[in-house]
Amino acid sequence: MPAEAHEFKYVSAELKNIILARVEPVKSNFYEVVDRVRQLIIVSSIILLVLALLLSYGISSSIINPLKKLTLTFTDLANDRKVGAIPAMDLEDEIGAMSRAAEVFRQKNERTKVLVNELDRKTAELQSSNKELEQFAYIASHDLQEPLRTITSFVNLLDKVYGNKMDNEEKKYLHYITQSAHRMQSLIHGLLEYSRIGKLSELKPIDPNRLVKQAINDLSAMIESKNATIETGDMPLIRGYESEVQSLFQNLISNALKFSRENIPPVVNIGYLADNNTFFVSDNGIGI
Repeated sequence: MPAEAHEFKYVSAELKNIILARVEPVKSNFYEVVDRVRQLIIVSSIILLVLALLLSYGISSSIINPLKKLTLTFTDLANDRKVGAIPAMDLEDEIGAMSRAAEVFRQKNERTKVLVNELDRKTAELQSSNKELEQFAYIASHDLQEPLRTITSFVNLLDKVYGNKMDNEEKKYLHYITQSAHRMQSLIHGLLEYSRIGKLSELKPIDPNRLVKQAINDLSAMIESKNATIETGDMPLIRGYESEVQSLFQNLISNALKFSRENIPPVVNIGYLADNNTFFVSDNGIGI
């Protein structure tokens, strides 16, 4: 038994030495593999980091920076600030499309500025012209009123001194002069009011029937000389500028009398069509 135990120990020792001899190279190789894997991981990480940095730089230079510039460009355009060259217009991607759209917007904005400046200039000229017209109308109406007052005064004096000595025909002529003088005063006042339309005048209810009657009275001499007939229908009340509406009727009647057919007495019809809410002045003249 002692001999067998000794032999077993010897065999065990030898077996252990063999195992250790074989394990040591494997262990050494394992550590080498681990070192290589660690180095490979480090190198791969460095390569990935470099690639990530390069990709980030590429994205920043090709996308982010142009977008920032475009954002500033649109901000300047929105705030009406001067804009130079639009960036990234040569690109064929979405950023390029946005840049070209910004350029179109810039050009339209520049044209709009030119039009606005031109409109402001025209507006200033129109305001100056309107002011001059108002001043002219005021001066003209003031200067015209003085000789008209003289005419009215002498007509009243004639009526007072010689009224009882006049026949009906002479009184009628004197009455026409008086009416025309009053009408002239109304026209002068209307001229002044016209120059102030939108400033001092305001719309008010007026009776077209009365205005047409006044216009016919003012044109009575011309109507009589032409042997004309003026037919009027009932017209509703309207809102407007009285002197302007009366001048309109008077001018239309006057034109109808002037441009009549030869050897045919003028017939002028004035009325209102309720169906389409329209006033009309028609005649049997030569037309337009």
